Amino acid sequence: MPENNEKDEKKLGIVEIESLKDLVHLIVRLPFQIVNHMELSGKHLYFILLGSGVPGVSTTLYYILLDEKIKETYIVFNSIKDTITYSSSFEDRRGGTVYIPIINIKKQNLVKEDLLNF
Repeated sequence: MPENNEKDEKKLGIVEIESLKDLVHLIVRLPFQIVNHMELSGKHLYFILLGSGVPGVSTTLYYILLDEKIKETYIVFNSIKDTITYSSSFEDRRGGTVYIPIINIKKQNLVKEDLLNF
């Protein structure tokens, strides 16, 4: 059997989303609806990680970099009006309204500063 000198590493796929609304549109179609946040190179990275169906890629990171931090704890998506607002508290869910918690990451080893420079 020939030797493979490459490590049998599974790669992380990287997908930059055009807008926060696009990321929210993706999140609301998932059974587990959260968005992760961390500061990276002076910007604010909002992202989700999903298993990938792409050969050689085990996980895909979908992200957007924003200049400003979202100060509230929830992204509120109204699917009827297709609008996004923010809230610091979880209020009564009205029809078509989804509260997406923002999970602030303190430490991690998945995303390095140079990873998004592709």
